[in-house]
Amino acid sequence: MSCTAELFLSAMRGALLGFAVAAPIGPTGLLCVQRTIAGGIAPGLATGYGAATTHSVYASIAAAGLGAVAHVLIGWHMLLQLCAGMFLLYMAVTAARLTPSLDAGQQRRMPSGRAYVTGLFWTLGNPMTLLGFFTLTPGILGAGIPSWESLAIVSAGVLLGSAAWWTTLTLATNHLRKRLSARGLRTVNLVFSSGLFVFALSLLASALRLELL
Repeated sequence: MSCTAELFLSAMRGALLGFAVAAPIGPTGLLCVQRTIAGGIAPGLATGYGAATTHSVYASIAAAGLGAVAHVLIGWHMLLQLCAGMFLLYMAVTAARLTPSLDAGQQRRMPSGRAYVTGLFWTLGNPMTLLGFFTLTPGILGAGIPSWESLAIVSAGVLLGSAAWWTTLTLATNHLRKRLSARGLRTVNLVFSSGLFVFALSLLASALRLELL
């Protein structure tokens, strides 16, 4: 196989890995949907792209076989989970207090920069994301440590694959958003905020259980 074909295959595998990790609806997905419902496309995309950036970093760690880095991060599992749970709890309460509106003049839209940073750090602080990459990476990318050139291509592929999912989810949510009444927007926002609240409590309970063991 030629070098170009090998790099193209690495990019496709990376995109598949990024899409596979991003697609299951978890707290990041709920956060992306809630922000799209509350503020439209921009904050939803920014949140998802923040998560995609973290996915790219964690994929590089997993593909490079950087076990020492992963060991340190997983060693901080309880602390990271506790911080992530508290952060998600804050975002859930803040989101529940919003009053979504289709009127651009009445929207309290989160700045895209802030949405991106919170999406990035929330995903970075969730150790289950790294564990997910260590589980899926060998099956999708194969065994062995890739070259640095191939690793960069894989990382870019993961970024694109993950971003493709967040783009799809945000656009689909925004399409639904336009069909809802003001009351429907508030109801959906409250439902997804409640989902974030439940995820936050589960993270906190899990962290406290680990501390007591």
